[in-house]
Amino acid sequence: MPDPGTVPAGSSAPAGIVFGVDVVALSRAQQLLDRYGAAIGERVAIPEEAAWIFAGPDSAIRLGALLGMKEASIKAMGGRPEPFRWQHISTSAGDLTATFRVPPVIQPGGWPPAVTEVLRGFGAGMGLAELTTAGCAVHGPGLDRVTQQLPGAGTVRGAGCFGVRLEHVFAAVCFWKDENDE
Repeated sequence: MPDPGTVPAGSSAPAGIVFGVDVVALSRAQQLLDRYGAAIGERVAIPEEAAWIFAGPDSAIRLGALLGMKEASIKAMGGRPEPFRWQHISTSAGDLTATFRVPPVIQPGGWPPAVTEVLRGFGAGMGLAELTTAGCAVHGPGLDRVTQQLPGAGTVRGAGCFGVRLEHVFAAVCFWKDENDE
């Protein structure tokens, strides 16, 4: 297994980034799939995400990843804003095709280096040998909350990642303002 890299002890998310993490037990994701079937996708996902959940034999991992990234987003926001709908948080989960080794690869259009550092540190700290990245967007009252939390002007952008270890999905999400895209 390659060395995933590290973030120095005591380091934290750089200024201008809000960060959240979540862990989802695969057994819990499977229970939700068994109980609700396709309805769980309609309840927590936009159509592209719901299609992705059921696109392969690993639906429990995919549902766990989606729920984990959405819950991590809520934590980054500082809590669940009212009125809340799961669809107010969306990911590029319908287009998650690249699994890669830690550290995360910069996506087309790029993430700030600090975001890559935070996500890489998360993956290393959780002992995840592989991470899958996703864009992440927040809409409605959640966007208002993130906009207020982040300093400066610019468009709120988001990125997340997830990996599987010990029968759990570990997920992290960062939001920041792109000051070059007002």
